[in-house]
Amino acid sequence: MTMSETSDMKRIGSRAFLQFWWILLAIVASAITFSLSRSGGQIVQAPHIYNYAWAPAGTDLAPPASDSDTWRSRLWGEVRPSAGAAFWVRASFLLTKEQASSAEAALRLSGVFSARAYVNGVEIGSKGEPGMSAASETPGMVDMVLNLGEGKIVGENDLLLFVSTHHANYRPGNLIHEIAIKPFGDAPKRSIGRYGLALASAGLISALMIVFACGSIVQRGDKALTCASLATGLLLIAFGAESLRAFFNYTYPYHWIRMAGVFFALSGFGIFLLLAVLHHFGVKRMRLLIFVMLIGL
Repeated sequence: MTMSETSDMKRIGSRAFLQFWWILLAIVASAITFSLSRSGGQIVQAPHIYNYAWAPAGTDLAPPASDSDTWRSRLWGEVRPSAGAAFWVRASFLLTKEQASSAEAALRLSGVFSARAYVNGVEIGSKGEPGMSAASETPGMVDMVLNLGEGKIVGENDLLLFVSTHHANYRPGNLIHEIAIKPFGDAPKRSIGRYGLALASAGLISALMIVFACGSIVQRGDKALTCASLATGLLLIAFGAESLRAFFNYTYPYHWIRMAGVFFALSGFGIFLLLAVLHHFGVKRMRLLIFVMLIGL
């Protein structure tokens, strides 16, 4: 076998090897697009909590009467409480005999807000200290677990929250992420399982980044491989920022920094992925790919 034939064989093998990683990158990008399209903006509802409603807070700091027209029956949709406001939230939840007699039954509150909680009219604790203004509010942790206390009963219980969001620093799609009944021993931080896709993908994404970076060096600055390595690196940063909440519990005013990190890293991933595909396939083939994608959509 001549040297030229050997060189051709190596080039073909190298190309096939990189094509394999390009296919993996396409699969990862598709999985991310699918997971983002399925992520809704609704509150996480526990099946035993129901009858959610909210109402603006008045200056007297007293909740509206139960039959008042100010109560709105949903926490999301066209009418929802906004950031920088104070409001009341009410709901009902069911407890079994075992839960009502247990000292471990607790209320989990999660989201971009401070709140004071009452069960059957008895205050059980607070997530920070809500107030009618930014000056009177002490921001709470983004995730909090409060013991239900002695006021709980078997069957239906009434939950009332005084909520304020003056330190949100942005206008999220959802202020309240979760209201649920959980064991008091549960850590307030979000479960690692909530970020299973991101954490499970981290190893593959790291491998993709290393392969594309090494390929770029071997191919002497190949633009497609350079952009692909940057895209996967930014994707790794986005997944890291997204799963950060499972490891650190922080006061809710810092939530926007984490979300901004996810947004800009994912935006950068999309831009560099597009550039990588353009450099790899060329403009003519890119038009064909876009046409096929549009047909698929």
